[in-house]
Amino acid sequence: MDNKNPINYLEEDAIFHLRTNRSSYVIKVQSNSYLIHVYWGKRIDGGSIGWYCEAPYRRQNRIENNSPDNPGYTSEFWPYEYPVFGSSDFRPPAINITNSEGYSLNDLKYKSHRIYKGKNRNKNMPSLMEDNDKNIYSLEIILDDKPEQVQVELLYTVYPEYDIITRSSRVDNYSDKPKVLNEIMSSSIDFKDGQMTMVQLSGTNLRENHIIERELTAGTTSIESTRGISSHVQNPFFALKRKGCTENNGEVFGHTLMYSGNFVYRVHIDQYSSARVQTGINKDTFTWLMEPGKSFMTPEAVLCFSDEGMNGLSRRYHKVFREMMPQKIRKEERQIALNTWEACYFDVSHKRIIELAERAKQIGIELIVLDDGWFGKRNDDSSSLGDWDINLSKFPHGLNGLSKDLKKMGLNLGIWLEPEMISPKSNLYKLQPDWCLHIPGKKRTEWRNQLVLDLSRVDVRQYIYKKVLEVLDNSGISYVKWDMNRRLTEVGNSILPPERQAEITHRYTAGLYEILGKLVRKFPSVTFENCASGGGRFDAGMLYYFTQAWPSDNTDAISRLKIFYGSSLCYPINNFISHVTSVPNHQIKRSTPLSFRIDAAMTGILGFEMDLMDLKPDEIDLIINKVEFYKAHRSLIQFGTLYRIKSPFEGNQAAWMVTSEDKTRCIVWFFRFHSEAEEAYWNIRLTGLDIEKQYKCEATDIIYPGDVLMNVGLNVPWKQEDCLSHVWSFFAI
Repeated sequence: MDNKNPINYLEEDAIFHLRTNRSSYVIKVQSNSYLIHVYWGKRIDGGSIGWYCEAPYRRQNRIENNSPDNPGYTSEFWPYEYPVFGSSDFRPPAINITNSEGYSLNDLKYKSHRIYKGKNRNKNMPSLMEDNDKNIYSLEIILDDKPEQVQVELLYTVYPEYDIITRSSRVDNYSDKPKVLNEIMSSSIDFKDGQMTMVQLSGTNLRENHIIERELTAGTTSIESTRGISSHVQNPFFALKRKGCTENNGEVFGHTLMYSGNFVYRVHIDQYSSARVQTGINKDTFTWLMEPGKSFMTPEAVLCFSDEGMNGLSRRYHKVFREMMPQKIRKEERQIALNTWEACYFDVSHKRIIELAERAKQIGIELIVLDDGWFGKRNDDSSSLGDWDINLSKFPHGLNGLSKDLKKMGLNLGIWLEPEMISPKSNLYKLQPDWCLHIPGKKRTEWRNQLVLDLSRVDVRQYIYKKVLEVLDNSGISYVKWDMNRRLTEVGNSILPPERQAEITHRYTAGLYEILGKLVRKFPSVTFENCASGGGRFDAGMLYYFTQAWPSDNTDAISRLKIFYGSSLCYPINNFISHVTSVPNHQIKRSTPLSFRIDAAMTGILGFEMDLMDLKPDEIDLIINKVEFYKAHRSLIQFGTLYRIKSPFEGNQAAWMVTSEDKTRCIVWFFRFHSEAEEAYWNIRLTGLDIEKQYKCEATDIIYPGDVLMNVGLNVPWKQEDCLSHVWSFFAI
């Protein structure tokens, strides 16, 4: 076996061995040509493991006569790499195709394979990039169902340096008759056992990405979305961790999907306590008609194994998402923004924005984001979505005039848009009432006084692209907040035939990606922010196009700590923007100290969303000092390596830190939410440092040995007050 090549085919044993720097993934072709999953876990280098596959690695007492060559072969005893529907395997399938006679029975067998450097990715869907300077290799395995004349290609790409393996699937109909694709998974993995804890990110609007853990048990456990977007309720990430796995130790298997539509992740524990783990498009809202000669390709699943606990898993995901995404500005420091929403709501004007900008400049803000209310007749949320023309009574000099005035002050201009929506009270709706998602003759749900434009239609996509182009061209705008404030309902249209109506949710997502791809290529220097009523579409698919995301419309500092902590399991913190807002908080009416709000918001991309004219002199001084600190450490905060220390889901405190790659600098955050009588305090044990180095605290000049900070810990100053926060910076001497 070639230990330098990340993908090896061991012909004697018919085994594929995929390896990253720290993990192995092994597949075998059985003697009857079925593809079997063998192993995924810590890297192994010791020769052949063909003996491991001589029989199913479970239920040995039931299979004496169940060899692959026996006519009585029973599928449900075997760990398949890509299981099919209709055979004697009664566990969930990875693919289900109905032929023209109405039968659903597939029999996919190994036909061929190809190993090559680089990646043959789907250019119309988001996926991790290849890099000619990296040792990235791909494996394509062709499975063939000759009687049905259907072929499935399994694509694996190995990113050794990142400990990442991606998977996707493509099905081809090479018969002369149409077929219906009822279900197709991006990945399917059969584990020997199911003794694991499932970690998921769940919640709702204003309470996104809370960490939920549960032990796997008999039956099927799933997380999914049927809302047309990945949703606030379930994030398209989950992990399976072995017993004893902590933040810094133990084995964990991560799964995420680069997809922003309806998805399903499921873990099926069978009667023998073995686990089948699958990720893909949600079949409840999906079928696809495959005409002769046509194909369908799935979104890409991003798989990661860590033997260094949840922090190790997060570090791997953060690194690959930062470095293997296409945005040209992904490594640039993000600017500090003032968003006008909670300062003005719909009451925006040229004069009001300039007034705010003068105060913003004073406290160190670099970017003004003009939120809702600048277009059409938009004085509340009842009208004008779709009519993306500047309101000249509010902005007599246009967006370009506003941008020029801000530039004179040394500030940049950003804009809020919601291009996927249409208001029934709009010029566009009067002209094109058929352009929204709807089922002819049925009620159209006007949630938030708006409907959803049908992005499955070419004419609608062309209109959206044209209108956004008009807003951005020659306007001086350097930042776009792309919002999406409702779910998809009445999913249908009057164009597609009945047999294709169930394709619309996926076509909508693909249509969105088409628009975004054209825009980010057209405006490579514009920062695009992803928002969907907060974190309603916070996923790796959107991260492909957007350099940052708005995790939640809940700007309360304590609430944001939990949202940040959960989101950080998968997504890099320089993707999160957090705003300092006024109190009582506009969403949950809680009051927290200004210092606490700023400390919480500077974890990631710092921003503000408040009426700066209401600030008192001492508050202005505090903000100036905090902003100066943030700017001095911005590169480390946004691009450092994150280590979670104390979970806000497990008590009254939270703590985390970021370190530089060379471990010479770090920033540490500590938060206590509420004052408790005689509350127990423990030192914060840091991690990710060099035990041989000495670290100096920037604020106190105290010098700490690295091993002391990691083993004894950092003492937390105690005060009897609510919402206590501390931020320390250290540098090696």
